[in-house]
Amino acid sequence: LPELENVEPPVSTIQEPVQGVLRQASTTVQIKSLLDRWEEPVNKMDKEEDPSIHEILQFRKALSFLDDTHPFSLSFGPANTRDLCIKSAKNLYKRLLGFSPGSNVLHFDVLGVLAYEADGQFDEHKAKGMVRLFRPDKFDEVSLLAFVQSCDGVYKKLRYLRASVGNSTLIDYVLENIFNAFFYFFLALAIMSVL
Repeated sequence: LPELENVEPPVSTIQEPVQGVLRQASTTVQIKSLLDRWEEPVNKMDKEEDPSIHEILQFRKALSFLDDTHPFSLSFGPANTRDLCIKSAKNLYKRLLGFSPGSNVLHFDVLGVLAYEADGQFDEHKAKGMVRLFRPDKFDEVSLLAFVQSCDGVYKKLRYLRASVGNSTLIDYVLENIFNAFFYFFLALAIMSVL
């Protein structure tokens, strides 16, 4: 992507609840107030416990991806918290507006380029997925709020997946300890009956 960090998109005629939001300093709080409210899920794996070898082998790749500070990509920006995800989504929207000269709202064609494969073939399945994700309006435009909501929705699913994996690992560990206790108890009984 070309350097568009310093390019100010035209925002004088945005007709949505976040009008003028691209030029304000504390827009993350304003955008977050317009998004659906949800709480970060509790991840029992956040405790300071040493993982077992089984946990390391089974979940290493998944957890390394889910715990990354840039789970979407380096181009998207940091997204290890919801606030950072919203800020990165807002910054990416500003950079993408540079590909829509003269427009104050992102046209879906800018995002639709991602539906093309490296060999130039159009992937209709990927395009439909992007339409479902970004929900362009009847003019094929994606507003800042819709873009951030889409990124926030994916981030929410990612965090719930991370918590589910961590909680499942903890449940597996507890069940393994229970079965081990029963096994050693009956082993001890069998050894005592032989003696």
